[in-house]
Amino acid sequence: MCGRFIGLTLAFGVSTGVVLADEAVYRYEGDVLPYDSTAGWLVYDPCEEECNESVENGHFVLFWPEPGDRANYTYRIAQPPDEPPPPPFWIEWSYRSNHPFGGIFYGCDAGFSLQYGWAADGVEMNGDAVISRDGGTVVDGLAIDEFHTYRFETFDGITYEIAVDGLVFFVRAGWQPYDYHYLQLFPRGGCSGDSIPNKKSEWDYVRFGTIDYGEQIVSTDPPQGYLDPALYAYLTRFTVTFESANFVYLDDISVGVSGGTAPQILRTRRRDNDPPEIVEIVLDRGMPVGETTTFYFDDGAGVQTVEYIMQAPPPDCNENGVPDEEDIASGFSQDCDDNAIPDECETDTDGDGVIDACDPCPLDSPDDSDGDGVCDSNDQCPYDPTKIVPGTCGCGTPEDDEDGDGDGVVDCLDQCPGVDDTVFAPGCVGHIPTVSAWGLVLLALLLLIAGKLLFGRTQRVAR
Repeated sequence: MCGRFIGLTLAFGVSTGVVLADEAVYRYEGDVLPYDSTAGWLVYDPCEEECNESVENGHFVLFWPEPGDRANYTYRIAQPPDEPPPPPFWIEWSYRSNHPFGGIFYGCDAGFSLQYGWAADGVEMNGDAVISRDGGTVVDGLAIDEFHTYRFETFDGITYEIAVDGLVFFVRAGWQPYDYHYLQLFPRGGCSGDSIPNKKSEWDYVRFGTIDYGEQIVSTDPPQGYLDPALYAYLTRFTVTFESANFVYLDDISVGVSGGTAPQILRTRRRDNDPPEIVEIVLDRGMPVGETTTFYFDDGAGVQTVEYIMQAPPPDCNENGVPDEEDIASGFSQDCDDNAIPDECETDTDGDGVIDACDPCPLDSPDDSDGDGVCDSNDQCPYDPTKIVPGTCGCGTPEDDEDGDGDGVVDCLDQCPGVDDTVFAPGCVGHIPTVSAWGLVLLALLLLIAGKLLFGRTQRVAR
């Protein structure tokens, strides 16, 4: 089994005025439309009146309003004897038809033939089928509403492989070498005598180039690894992107699965308008859920793998590619609340490095500035370890809201601290004793007695 990888190693001899593809992008040496004579195409049987020739959306289209005979477009790959073609060689094109004929209708739709080195072979394209002209092998049931990729290639100039959509359906050894090297397209308007109006043939491209080995897979879509079954349970197609233009046969891929039933590969192909380094792999069923499915690509120089695990990936809250459980086990991110979620993925409102679930003061950083055991958010005096509310004296005063002399005046406001303000205290400058209600009653009685004594004395003097 050989790899099918394309490199850019040799330019082919073609007729004057050949137009080559953008080699820096496409990495192959021919990308021409059959109607373009300046690109080296020779028209032996022109479309003329019985059919219409046009280009639609970049596709070369031939349309027969009524049944008609074939048109013939020939392209010379090399001009012998001075321009021998190289042995590792491939030719690829994409084709679709708007009318199903089935495999039994030999030569009703279109054909592609090749005269090259030891190989002389071709295929007949019949809408929903393709037939190897010399081998008689049939690939049937092709969709007529999409392009199908056809390919010839040889690695030795003697043995040629023919494939449609990646399925190799005929391998042939040539009989004798030819001294001319060309390919032909010959679409038809239908089988002779059959009434098939409005017949259409569309050619997406015709490409050819040389073959190399070992082109590396650079990406896949979807990416390799875990696939959530809720999104990908019925994944039957994925693409593989190589370093440069590529094509992969079914024979180049094998499938392994850890359990369940492995999907089978129906075909490989380049999708219409995709870059040539992208190859689509089409499966007959989705990959088994809960299992690992591995695709092995033999590139001729070794084996590359694409692996999918059809189950939701384990939690990786920090998106570092390591599951949360492994992060915690390795000590990369401790789990202070034992909820199997790395601390760095949980809420830390105050940003102090301690998640809210483990932070005694989740809204404060630092948590308790004055060390009084009360979080700053609940402490009205966060820098006064003696108070959590300002009280009468306020935060940060040397004295707390105490009344040392018990006179009802807190020390921070008492003009005579240590002295009971309800009792006259001589020498306390500015002292204004505080008089209680009983003090007022006593004072009134004293004044009343003093008044009577004074009044009685005054009367005695008058007599």
